[in-house]
Amino acid sequence: MKFYILKKPIDYAPYLFALLMPGYAALTNNLLFKPGLMLTWVTYSSILLGLWHLNEKLLSLSDKLLVKWGTLILGSNLYALTILALDYYVLHILLPFSGFSPLNYCFRFFLTTIISSAIIEGRKWTKAREQSKIENLNLQAENMETQFNLLIQQTNPEFLFHSLDTLQGMVRSDDPRAEEYVLKLADVYRQTLKKEKVPIALQEELAFLQSYLFLMRYGKEEAIFWEMTIRQESLDYRLPVFSLQLLAENCLKHNVFSADQPLYIRIFQKNAHSISISNNYQPNPTPTPSVGIGIENLKMRYLLEGIEDGVTTEQNKTTYTTTLQLF
Repeated sequence: MKFYILKKPIDYAPYLFALLMPGYAALTNNLLFKPGLMLTWVTYSSILLGLWHLNEKLLSLSDKLLVKWGTLILGSNLYALTILALDYYVLHILLPFSGFSPLNYCFRFFLTTIISSAIIEGRKWTKAREQSKIENLNLQAENMETQFNLLIQQTNPEFLFHSLDTLQGMVRSDDPRAEEYVLKLADVYRQTLKKEKVPIALQEELAFLQSYLFLMRYGKEEAIFWEMTIRQESLDYRLPVFSLQLLAENCLKHNVFSADQPLYIRIFQKNAHSISISNNYQPNPTPTPSVGIGIENLKMRYLLEGIEDGVTTEQNKTTYTTTLQLF
């Protein structure tokens, strides 16, 4: 869901300004009943509309106040002199109608420039403020969507059914590892059922990952191998919750593996501020259907923490590696 800025009366300010200013001039100078009022009004409105757009361009040229307002005054004066010369030599509409002297005309034009510029700056500030609110709303919406997708991952029924089927088989065969399997399954769901889904310490995420891999490797010990090399000083750094489990799940989901063609998963660090998961590249021609949780979602979770390029991937003919930033 996206939010957008709808048009408001302030969006029509250029046209209202150009339409009303000639009327104000005509009213204050007793010109309302002179012949040719409509032609003069239309001409003046067109000139003022052009002035407005010129001022908008000039005010956007620089953020430095002296440059901005210096350029505005110079540009608007040149525009006024151009219109004055055009009216004096070609149009013969404005000056004869109003009876203003060229000097008086330029002074009024200058005041009009100041008024229009003040409205433009106020309009720009209002739009910037509204845009900021819209961006915050969109960010909140994206955050809610991310949390919803995260919830889907936490309650993935496929993983639960797989674990229960495996446990049932272990109990029937009196497998001595059944108790350890139950404990690991409890560890996984203890983490997924936590209310707080904020970034967690790498040490806690690694413990969760080990429990997850233990569950997923049962009965496939000759087909799935993994190793982990982590620096002690990195254990207190943080990363999005479930991120390593998601990457490990992707390794299993998107690759084929068997005793004859095992999958090797390696968890390591290129530096103390990152962690990588790599696997030998054996793409599955019919990958398991996804529930929409993936790398793009993980990138969004990093963006919500204010971190760009928090997720990077590398692929060649033999390996696929994903690296996450620690913070």
